[in-house]
Amino acid sequence: LAEMKCFYHPDFIVVKDHFEFHEVKAFSKKTGKPRYEDDSIVKLKVAARQFPWFIFRMVWYDSILEKWQEKEMQA
Repeated sequence: LAEMKCFYHPDFIVVKDHFEFHEVKAFSKKTGKPRYEDDSIVKLKVAARQFPWFIFRMVWYDSILEKWQEKEMQA
């Protein structure tokens, strides 16, 4: 993301009629939201801005609703 300073390694690459990069996060029952550090969101947003032809998603398993949730990251 920045020359030899900041890197992003997605957890999964999903290939459909396009490429999606998925970042899997843990779910917090206490807050009802995915757990993440601020730097991981910044990296996803920077990657989405630098590579607009790909889709970047944060995904997590919501154990309360018992289903996978996702949020597409916008630049």
